[in-house]
Amino acid sequence: MGAHPVPAANEVGCASDEPIATLIRHWFPLWTPPAGNARWLKTRCPFHDEAHASASISYEYQAFRCHGCGVKGDIIGLIREREELAFGAAQRRAEEILGGSYKPVPRESARVTRRRAFGEPRTVGSERAGPGRQVPPWLR
Repeated sequence: MGAHPVPAANEVGCASDEPIATLIRHWFPLWTPPAGNARWLKTRCPFHDEAHASASISYEYQAFRCHGCGVKGDIIGLIREREELAFGAAQRRAEEILGGSYKPVPRESARVTRRRAFGEPRTVGSERAGPGRQVPPWLR
């Protein structure tokens, strides 16, 4: 792979602390993460040898995309592709590599439907009965 100079601590700022940058530097220690606060920052792709910046990295979305070789994904996606792991194994690998800096996206709670299945009785307080009113027997 291409040899990229290792940045000084004051040159990068907090970019090297970002989980996506830490992951890529795990595989490519000489890669220099770009500094900045834009949504997407241009950088050289460490996955293929090149002379110009053809990739973008987002610290906001924790994602990477190379427009030259097509490597793209978030932390889990990159681990799954590069190390050929299933989703659960990739999550565990991310925790190994990133330690405490990896915070998975929380799952949404299961949605509770307000519809009744065929044959289910209505409950007291349903929208038709209103709060505190009795449900007539023919609607149960």
